Amino acid sequence: MLRETGLHLRPGIGGIDVKSNIVETPDDVARRIEAAVNVLGPERASWTYPVGGF
Repeated sequence: MLRETGLHLRPGIGGIDVKSNIVETPDDVARRIEAAVNVLGPERASWTYPVGGF
């Protein structure tokens, strides 16, 4: 779905799962951001945020 939205949209990527009781490592967060960049494309992954899911 995100791949098919207009290229003018640049969604923010949340790096931390605030609903989890597990403390995520920096590597976990980096993998999550890299996975989002792979879906969105590097030209659209302009913003990352420390938390997601609010």
